[in-house]
Amino acid sequence: MLIDGHLDLAYNALNGRDLTLPLDGLRAVDPVEGQTATTTFSEMRAAGLRVCFGTLFALPRTPDSPTGYTDHVGARAQALAQLDVYRRWEDGGHIRLLRSGAEVRAHLEGPDGPGVVLLMEEPIRCGTPTTCRSGWTRACD
Repeated sequence: MLIDGHLDLAYNALNGRDLTLPLDGLRAVDPVEGQTATTTFSEMRAAGLRVCFGTLFALPRTPDSPTGYTDHVGARAQALAQLDVYRRWEDGGHIRLLRSGAEVRAHLEGPDGPGVVLLMEEPIRCGTPTTCRSGWTRACD
């Protein structure tokens, strides 16, 4: 059984990568310069991937990423946009979002394609720095 520990799937999709294409097809039209696409849903299935940990990745503003977030509101907006992508993929039958240990166990027993457990939900859970639970405040600073 193959489990992948960290994939920025929705982040890549929001950068223009269509993970529903075959890998060769994505590479032929890859909009991300200077990088090579390595993951698509068909490649995940072909490899026998059962579960992966998909991220909700909020990119801070830096000189190299001028469109990144500058505050908790921007970080949350990025994460919510990615969550929407994961939900649309699930609705389209490309992935199955696994929300509990019981769902992971059931998924592993069946023949379905990739199951995704979401990681890094801090930007979504935080409304303002004062409403974050302890341990999540760094994501809201």
